[in-house]
Amino acid sequence: MKSRNGLGLNFATRPARNRRPYLYAARLLSLLLVLLAALAVFAAVKYGLPALKEKSALDAERKLLDQDRRELERLRNAAGRLEKELGAKVEAVNSVIMMKSFSWTELLTELERALPASCHVVSFSPGSPDGRSVRIRMKAAAGSLAGLVKFIDNLRAGSFRDISISSQSNDESGGIVADMELAYERSER
Repeated sequence: MKSRNGLGLNFATRPARNRRPYLYAARLLSLLLVLLAALAVFAAVKYGLPALKEKSALDAERKLLDQDRRELERLRNAAGRLEKELGAKVEAVNSVIMMKSFSWTELLTELERALPASCHVVSFSPGSPDGRSVRIRMKAAAGSLAGLVKFIDNLRAGSFRDISISSQSNDESGGIVADMELAYERSER
């Protein structure tokens, strides 16, 4: 058996270094690099492809939304043009419908209830109804001032509001004739 010399002296000008720890470290780093590359490929496949699909679906939804916005703007412009063209006609038709739907019988019944025996209506001119109310101009004649005051009090007790007398005069029989403006508000049923 050969015995080895206990002194491992190397007399070379450049002694050989122990490269084993460096090789282990290099192999470990290479393995770690391969694992990281595999993890990156896995993440790209697992999360990147669905993200691309979602992005394309989102782009398609944005295109549809833009189309809907353009269509809405087109329809608004068309509605504006129609409103300009047909606005007066629509307003006229609406006023006719309002006149037909307004309860004129109810108004005349209220007026008859408010009219005392000593008064009578000389002229009656209603305006166009505005929903549930209408402005009225009328001329009422009474035999005395007390009769006219009773008529006005009865109107206030009913559904009539904003009663004003614009002028009054005496007629040939000594009675009082008053020009009145008032508003009638239809009661809810």
